[in-house]
Amino acid sequence: MTKPDRQFAICHLQLAICNFCCLLFISILLLSSSGCHRKSAPEIIYIGHVASFRGPDKLSGEHARQGILLALEEAQGSEGTIKENKRVEVIHVDTGGDLKAVEPAAVRLVAVNRVVALLGDTDWAQVEAMIPVAQSNEVPLIASGGLPGRSLSDYFFRTGLSPDRQAEALAYFAVNRHSPPIKKLAVLVDGVDKDPSSFLAGKFMREFLKREGNVMAGEWIYKEYRKDAKAPEAEWGFKSPEELKEITEQVRNKHPDAIFLAGSPVDLSRLLKAGLDEKLPLFFAGEEGSERALLGVSAGRPIFLATGFALDQNERQKAFATQYEKRFAEPPDVHAAFAYENMRILLEVLEHATSFKGSKIKERLESLTNFPTLTGNVSFDKEHHEADCQAFVVRVQDGRVKVEYSQESGDKKEGSSP
Repeated sequence: MTKPDRQFAICHLQLAICNFCCLLFISILLLSSSGCHRKSAPEIIYIGHVASFRGPDKLSGEHARQGILLALEEAQGSEGTIKENKRVEVIHVDTGGDLKAVEPAAVRLVAVNRVVALLGDTDWAQVEAMIPVAQSNEVPLIASGGLPGRSLSDYFFRTGLSPDRQAEALAYFAVNRHSPPIKKLAVLVDGVDKDPSSFLAGKFMREFLKREGNVMAGEWIYKEYRKDAKAPEAEWGFKSPEELKEITEQVRNKHPDAIFLAGSPVDLSRLLKAGLDEKLPLFFAGEEGSERALLGVSAGRPIFLATGFALDQNERQKAFATQYEKRFAEPPDVHAAFAYENMRILLEVLEHATSFKGSKIKERLESLTNFPTLTGNVSFDKEHHEADCQAFVVRVQDGRVKVEYSQESGDKKEGSSP
């Protein structure tokens, strides 16, 4: 090979090496750039939800789960994350309607699943069973149920309609809105210890008797505490059929304008079988969501009750109902609405929390101010962990539920009392 040829070959080889090195360098840059933009797996923040998904409370639990899911989907969007690549997931635990299973379920969620907060529903007894777990483990609990009076727990936050507000709204309607006016009331209460029924009856009657001329026809307790041969412990149960029949006859003989019942739809069904007057208007006080069960026993008689959620002319509620029906192919009820709002409150707090430690989440909840919900603005502070909502008085009659009155505005809604 001549000298010029040798020089040409060397130059060609050097150019090829240079091109190879450039291509290698560019490839490394591209791979590095691709790695920098690849998202890491999001950190998962767990929330625990305790409810019944079997038995008589199956629908309320399922609707609450759907409300929670809708709130999660709205907040986390297609990315499925909130706040710097973090995703919230809810662990739903089924108690099967067994009150004794509530506390162990909550303990397991905190100790094993390491949830940072707990969600309860509207069942008073279930929420009361969860409160000690929240307190002892310093894990916030948000629920729309709970017995009257302020809880001793610093970690329980209550939303929804309080027993106080429920009784007040129902009494106001009976005194000021019902036509013809109710002047004389017969009161039926289950009498169970540590149960809201006695409180509801007492609060209702105090409000009712403030109106001059109003009187109580009498008060009857239809349950008793006794030991059953088949049960290991004594418990509250209905009085004998003969005693119940005697109670209904005594009520009839007092000739009241209406009946007030503090208990459950099952109680009403049992009293009707015992001969309770089916023509008199009935004012019912009990747990949220009772209107579904009352539809089956109302027949032609009007039953009035107060609730924290009713599909009214509220634009926010209508938008929620539209989205819920689109997602689940059924209208929302009070269980879905409260669960949806409680989840939204928790997501708002988690979005701005400096830490996911229970005490820090509690501090953020205590600084929540005028957070807009379906039932009004919610605010908490260190001294007040309760957020009462607007009360609706509805009429259950002939297979339909109608809004009669809104306590917040005092406006009469469609329909009139018979």
